[in-house]
Amino acid sequence: MSIWIVAEIMLLVATIPCAYAILRGSTVGDSLLGLQMGGTIAVLAFVVISQAILRPSSHDVAIVLALLSFASGFILAYFLERWFR
Repeated sequence: MSIWIVAEIMLLVATIPCAYAILRGSTVGDSLLGLQMGGTIAVLAFVVISQAILRPSSHDVAIVLALLSFASGFILAYFLERWFR
């Protein structure tokens, strides 16, 4: 088993607290924090898996996901702020 696969498994396990924060967050900030952290971990997971399969050209997927994760945080904050005033 490659070190990259071990790192990928550890990153996937690290998404469990993020999912819990998104689903059970007591405030909007908790849910937003879980979403942003989950997006960061997903970007790292894509980078690690592209290194594991020896295709560094797949880093483009991680770059696009990083940009979309950043934008989705703003969209979620906007809509949650509107719904929970």
